[in-house]
Amino acid sequence: YAWRYAQSIGQTSNTPIYFAVDFDLSDRSLYLSGKTKEDVKNQIAEYFKAVQGQFAFWNNKSEYNYKIGIYGCGEICQYIKQEKKLATYSWLSMSTAWPGYNAYNKSSLYNIKQDKEVYYNKVKFDTNQSGDAGEGSWRYKK
Repeated sequence: YAWRYAQSIGQTSNTPIYFAVDFDLSDRSLYLSGKTKEDVKNQIAEYFKAVQGQFAFWNNKSEYNYKIGIYGCGEICQYIKQEKKLATYSWLSMSTAWPGYNAYNKSSLYNIKQDKEVYYNKVKFDTNQSGDAGEGSWRYKK
């Protein structure tokens, strides 16, 4: 669905579609059923393998070619993008207390990093900045 939706709104080819893993990997409630942190990380990797399979299928059927991005804490971005090579892009969440934030932030391997909250015309939103790993966004063209 994400691949087809990106195409339908005119997202530029060869740009990332980000999939969020937006939770605290150190949250002990994740492991109440006897799962370990490695079990949870492996489940996330299996999900990204399925995404990779779908992208391969759809990218081969069209002139569009989208990339896979991961949004989440530093440990998950490191695991999915750098270790497992299941994403080409990473977007580091602003959750600085979640596992791996400091190490991934210092490594500058992220493409985008969520930054401080700001208010503009009484609307609150997060700012983001590009990282040393290169651009990880696209601009909508009418």
